[in-house]
Amino acid sequence: MHKIYIIFIVITLQKFVGSQQSATDCILNIRIPSSLYNSSSELGHWGWFLNKDSCAGVFQEYLYSLGLRANQTGQIYLNSTQQRNCLTMLNNTQVEVMGCGIQKLTSGSGGCSDFSVDDAMEKLGGKFRNLRKNCEPLSSDGKWDQTCESCIKSWEDIKGLQSYGGQSAVESDICRLAALVSLTSARIDDEIWVENTYKCLGEQHSDEGK
Repeated sequence: MHKIYIIFIVITLQKFVGSQQSATDCILNIRIPSSLYNSSSELGHWGWFLNKDSCAGVFQEYLYSLGLRANQTGQIYLNSTQQRNCLTMLNNTQVEVMGCGIQKLTSGSGGCSDFSVDDAMEKLGGKFRNLRKNCEPLSSDGKWDQTCESCIKSWEDIKGLQSYGGQSAVESDICRLAALVSLTSARIDDEIWVENTYKCLGEQHSDEGK
């Protein structure tokens, strides 16, 4: 009788520990290049996508981690449960991450939210290629203002898919960020490009979200 009771307790504890781990585990390898972490682009609202400009630092950390995962798996966005676990881990005393608006970037709602890297390249077509081309010089010591302006213009040219919310600001942002995560996945080791591109796009001003 005692053995049965002990076995029951052990099994119950194992289930409890397992449920606790599954509720808090983040599937992303959360890390960020030191150059990006220390850059001046820790403030910015990404064209009004973020609810607060103080969210920019943690958002860039999240984007880079999505890019790292996309580099390894070809997948872009997390589902809502996976994302909640990761945002909980990113939460800190300086920024209430759940109030940043990052939750809009989840898979499962169709359109660009369910894109893989290959989908982004194929279905965004010329607009994806223009973003890649016009943001490319940001990895070198070119003329910052002119290059950043071209990068932002290509960014704004990416719109939502007509069959999934069309030109709505949220759907357009989901498509733009799917393209950016895809580009990040291909340039994951180019810290200068990541830093400069995130700085350029993070500090932009857009009328769409006003």
